[in-house]
Amino acid sequence: MRTLCTLLILLCLSACNQGSDFASTLPDDLPALVDAPAFTAQEFTLELIQLINDHRADLGLRPLILSDEVSLLGKTHSDRMASGVVGLGHEDFSDRCAEASDFLGGGSTCAENVAMGQSSADEAFASWMRSPSHRQNIERADLTHTGIGYAESASGTLFWTQIFIGI
Repeated sequence: MRTLCTLLILLCLSACNQGSDFASTLPDDLPALVDAPAFTAQEFTLELIQLINDHRADLGLRPLILSDEVSLLGKTHSDRMASGVVGLGHEDFSDRCAEASDFLGGGSTCAENVAMGQSSADEAFASWMRSPSHRQNIERADLTHTGIGYAESASGTLFWTQIFIGI
């Protein structure tokens, strides 16, 4: 097996060194996968923070500052919910708040929104806006920073976490 792998690598290197045009060896009917839209975690996060900050602007509130470190905490919590380690909810919320405050160099207040089942940033935002307690977190003037994370379960269900910190 090792010899076969070595031969394949040498064959590929040989083809590259001979100036072969890899694209010319592809079949004409190969689907164009590069044209397929694909959302990344960053795109979902940026879309959701834009919706939230647009809403805050409509209320005369300052935009929330997105923190990559706090987003990682949200992503980790979403991963844990998606994998079934914890249920949908706020388990270990105080730990996430303490870590987020540490990342940001302090914080006087903390809040969190979670959601499950929404397939887009628009749906997650709409769901939170229909819930009085989630909406209240989004509209709090004393919250200044945020992090957003989501994860997909094995069955395809999305789990969302937004952490808010006030500095």
